[in-house]
Amino acid sequence: MDPGTNLKIVYQTAVAIKEIVEVVKANQQQCKRLSQRIDAITSAMKAIPDEELQRYERQKSLNNYRHCIEYCCQFVTQFQDEKSWFSKIFHKQNYREEFEELNLRLTQCATDLNLGINLTQIFDPKLDVSDQVTDLDVIKSKLDEVAELMIQKQDEQLRYIEGIEQDMEARFTSFKYQLELAIWKISDPQKAQNIAEEEHGFLHIPYYDLVLEECIGQGGFADVYRGKWLSRDHNVAIKVIRIQYIDERVKQDIVNEISIMHRVRHDHILSMFGACMEPDKYALIVEYMSLGSLYDVLRRQTPQFSWSDRCSVATQLVNGINYLHKFSKPIIHRDIKSLNILMTEHGKDFLVKVADFSLAKIRHEASRQSSYAPPVATLLWKAPELFVMHGKHTTASDVYAIGVVLWELATGREPYADMDVSMIYVCVSQGQRVAIPSNVPSSFAELISKAWAQEPKKRPTCQELLNSIKEIAIELDTNNKPMAEPQEFAAPGTCKELGCKGRICAKCHKCRDWHFSGDQDQWNWVCNYMNWTMADETRWFTRDTVDCRAWELFTKRDGATCLDSIDPREDPSFFLHDHICLCEKH
Repeated sequence: MDPGTNLKIVYQTAVAIKEIVEVVKANQQQCKRLSQRIDAITSAMKAIPDEELQRYERQKSLNNYRHCIEYCCQFVTQFQDEKSWFSKIFHKQNYREEFEELNLRLTQCATDLNLGINLTQIFDPKLDVSDQVTDLDVIKSKLDEVAELMIQKQDEQLRYIEGIEQDMEARFTSFKYQLELAIWKISDPQKAQNIAEEEHGFLHIPYYDLVLEECIGQGGFADVYRGKWLSRDHNVAIKVIRIQYIDERVKQDIVNEISIMHRVRHDHILSMFGACMEPDKYALIVEYMSLGSLYDVLRRQTPQFSWSDRCSVATQLVNGINYLHKFSKPIIHRDIKSLNILMTEHGKDFLVKVADFSLAKIRHEASRQSSYAPPVATLLWKAPELFVMHGKHTTASDVYAIGVVLWELATGREPYADMDVSMIYVCVSQGQRVAIPSNVPSSFAELISKAWAQEPKKRPTCQELLNSIKEIAIELDTNNKPMAEPQEFAAPGTCKELGCKGRICAKCHKCRDWHFSGDQDQWNWVCNYMNWTMADETRWFTRDTVDCRAWELFTKRDGATCLDSIDPREDPSFFLHDHICLCEKH
């Protein structure tokens, strides 16, 4: 390109930059300073004689300067775009490093052009520092505006997600807080150091980058949501902790706990991606397990477990706990229960992972601040030595809880379901345990008994549990054996009647057990009449539970194959379903 054309482009670009700077939405002072410096250099170039412009070195310098200010023009243009200037500011604030780089390039170009101007005065570093502070102050004054515009932009991207409007205020606060945080990193060295130390332990994920789609559970310290990690386009589970405020001391304790969780990586430990640590919003972002907890799977009775499945689940969960216990300073889980054993499908098998380990500080703070009453069920997995004041959690107390989970796995039932809290305390303290059904393989029953032994020293280690489970799996060798049916209770069957949980008769293929279909008041009347103390939710019972008084209530009528109820109050809705097996004996 000839020198004349080059000069023309330089003059036009300098004018364009000056016009753009007049309408930029952010970093006005630094943009204005950049334009003034370009104007000073460009004006001085008018004094260059034409013959001087023909020299190769001068043409090369002129060409470099043209490229430099063309880039400057593109750079300042981003701050005038109505649709994106706020996003630029949100992510990089005053662009200090970028402006410094451009000013350095301009200084070099002006030096190469040898224009005879006072570059030290034009490119005074003190002016740059002053401009940076001014622009940062302007950004601080626009926190609400930037946060609001960021929400509008995100809403355009997330219109397909239902219910996003309900979270508007929280996302607004998140955008505002993250921008304030970024400004602190620039303007306050001490805060910047503290923030860097905190962020070193784990990935901090802003709340605005998360979408809570569906509540899938409530634990003792958090509400759990299936959700989306937007910037990674990743399905996750988001555990929103019930904490509104934490002081710096408690915050540091919680950060330490989360850092430990984040560092632990194992095939059978739930992966933690990061955490949200914003005012009023504290959450753990972990991998999503599609089947939910082992507790959920056992209650749904889907999928049904073979003994091979049971051994696989047991091996995986104990593997995860064993990994925690193997650290030089063992990590004690402190809250092992079927609710914290999560599952997902893995081909034709199941993948099992242990969740929520080492969260004592978070649990304590959430309990202190929240009015939510955690389920008493947590007591069911608690070792007897923890009932006393100041009882200490150990690897042995973890093993006790594993024993209770293994019992659940073997029976498909909830432990101590027919006992209240005081009865559980008394029984467990005295060494009594929920009965192990006689049809549970003796080797597995023995393993459960050892794991929940009264004396902590008599309990096996996790490694010993693993060795035993491996031997049991080989011994049973029942890859396709159907789920065992504990003899004293009817186990889940495949009755097609809606809501029925009865077993199926192998002879007539009808329901072996009786399922009540009336309402709650009617069921209470049946229980009172029969003097039963069965759980209200049950509403089904085996022939073994029915004594001679049952025939006063249930009769075979008109030769039909159904058992209809006779209610003294003549309530026609008081009945049983019509798929009842009438075989004499099973």
